[in-house]
Amino acid sequence: MNWPGENLILKLWESLAEKGIGSLLRPWQIRREGRANIDLRRYEMLALAQAERESEEIRSGRRRLENTKFMISLTDFSPESSAPVQVEGVPLLELASHAAVADSMRKEINVAKAVLHAEEELRNDDTPPQEKKLEDDWLYRWRDYAGSVSSEELQAIWGRILAGELKSPGLYSYRLMDFVRNLTKDEASLIEKIAPFVFGDFIARDQDAILEKSGVTFSIILQLQDLGILSGVEALGLSLTMQSNSKDRFMKVLLCHGRGLLLEHDDATKTLDLGAYVVTTLGRQVIKLGKFIPNEDYLLAVGSKIQKSGFKVSLIDYSDIGNGMIRYSNAHEIPNSQQDETQQPPPAALSSTSPVT
Repeated sequence: MNWPGENLILKLWESLAEKGIGSLLRPWQIRREGRANIDLRRYEMLALAQAERESEEIRSGRRRLENTKFMISLTDFSPESSAPVQVEGVPLLELASHAAVADSMRKEINVAKAVLHAEEELRNDDTPPQEKKLEDDWLYRWRDYAGSVSSEELQAIWGRILAGELKSPGLYSYRLMDFVRNLTKDEASLIEKIAPFVFGDFIARDQDAILEKSGVTFSIILQLQDLGILSGVEALGLSLTMQSNSKDRFMKVLLCHGRGLLLEHDDATKTLDLGAYVVTTLGRQVIKLGKFIPNEDYLLAVGSKIQKSGFKVSLIDYSDIGNGMIRYSNAHEIPNSQQDETQQPPPAALSSTSPVT
């Protein structure tokens, strides 16, 4: 195979095979080494689509398990009759059996599609697999929930949940799976609105104008608290006290979806107090399921506010390199006034590593 995520994908299939999950895809796994991935994925999706059509035909009564055609009409079922009801020679018990088979097929197809999404998530990820295995109960609950969704979007979410849990067992809780299972499209839309403003585990307060410009009103923030995504919304909210990650000088990095703020000061004992809405543990898990673009105006505004407390603040790009560390680059110091930014010389490209917390 020889791609960055090869070891993760091998562990994925080993974990699933032990529990008999994703069995619809097993016949194709042996072909993976000798077949281009894009061709194999197309072949798999076409086969699943065919199975999906046959499942629906069985459910609707247009196909029997022996591949003979028959139609069902509700008018053929007589509530006055005590005799076994048959339609075109098909016993009612057999019809129920066909429906059960169709439902089982549908669930297996949904699980298979979610597994393929998980595989895609892992394909370019060179994170070393962990020795810890996925919990049996977690995996069975994932299978049951992933099997109940038919939309491509939701299957992709369940694929990301499986991929994330495989990389870091314990990352996604049972509560997270229960939450996603019951999440409505409107609720998901609210989370998508707030996500670009999340620094790890908080949203900076006092940026109402920027938030409202993106459709995030205080009413929406209250709704997100009711959902269990945020806390500390009422009254004046909470104030977070941040300390340095370094012993030699103050250094702190606030992370926001691939972009961030690097805070620096010569005094290692200096602290930063920042008003915030806290993102709950559940909220952090949910937001990790998506891919979001940070709001640059928000980053600049928060950085400028922190700067007034005497810190040097720079915009950075970063990537997660595992073990609680990030690699950051392209540090660009925020000018004293955003209006003067065009007068600043081009920033020098920097690259370094830093602990996340």
